[in-house]
Parts: sequence; C-alpha cells; structure tokens
Amino acid sequence: MEQKLSLIKDVSNYTTNDILAEIKEDVELLAAIGYPEIKRNTYSVKINNKRAHALGRCGNRGGTHYTITINGYHLRLSPAAEVHNTIMHEVIHSLPGCMNHGEKWKYAAQRVNRFYDFPTISRCANVMQKEEFNDYVNATFKYIVECQGCHQKFRFMRKSKTVKACEDGRAACACGSKSFVVSENF
Repeated sequence: MEQKLSLIKDVSNYTTNDILAEIKEDVELLAAIGYPEIKRNTYSVKINNKRAHALGRCGNRGGTHYTITINGYHLRLSPAAEVHNTIMHEVIHSLPGCMNHGEKWKYAAQRVNRFYDFPTISRCANVMQKEEFNDYVNATFKYIVECQGCHQKFRFMRKSKTVKACEDGRAACACGSKSFVVSENF
C-alpha cells in the first residue's frame, strides 16, 4: 500500500473531510501490515479549537465506531508531518487492545514506523517546530505543576482537583514522588 495523503505538505487548510480521507488511508496502511480487523471500524472526525493540551484524541463509546478529534491549532500551525503523525497515532488507538499506550499500541506504532514514511510515532508528540504553536500552548495554561522527583511538567487550564492535590501533598507522580511545585503562568 502506497502512502498518498499522509505525504501532503500543506495541511493548514485541512477540513474534517480531508482528515477522514487520511484516516481511511491510514486504515488501509494498517490493514496492509497485518491488522485487517481495523477495516470493520467506522470513524467520525472533529476539529477542536478548545483543547490545547491534546494534539489529538481517539474516543470510543463501545462498538466499532471511533471519533478522532484533532486540535485545530495543531492542524494550522504544526508541520504537516507532525499532523500526519498525530492522525496515524489516533487511528492506531482504534486497533483492538490499543486504546491506551500499552504494549499492543507500542508494537503497532513500531510496525508503522518500520513500514511507512512517518515521523517516528510515539506515545508523546515530538516538539513542535512552530513558535506560534508553542506560544499559544504556553499562554493557554494557567497552572504548571512540576514533579520534584522526575521534573516532568503538567499543565492545567484551571485550578482542578489535581492541582489542589499537588499543592496539598495528596498527589503522587508516576515516578513515585509526592513532591510538586505549582506555579501560576501569566
């Protein structure tokens, strides 16, 4: 199977129909490398200009219908290769057992990386190349929580229960640390 849509260089004017066409191509690409069951799925697409902290999302409420949401700012401001990467990343989530970033998802992503011309698909997005996107993302988050154990940063738009728990010492990071610094980003 040959890539076509995922090699387009300008995605800044992509519509939901363009993304849906690329999803259909990605389904064919995945079927060609050993995942024929993915052809049973159906998809709908949303472009969301509100979710700054997620570049994409794959949702499923049971059954074989998936909704893939792409961040509109990511779509307009990120390099095309990164947008194609995000779309494939989300389509991989629609494979059986791949709704998380577990071993099955990782194996499928590695297979795509081996067989096709995508930037390396990983659990986390690569650093965006466009300064406007970084500026937008950084300006959107009001709270930044940094784990003092592994120094991973978490960004929040509002003072959520998680932010309060980090301030009060009631939260724990995946690294095991319970020590956080919460700062407001103005």
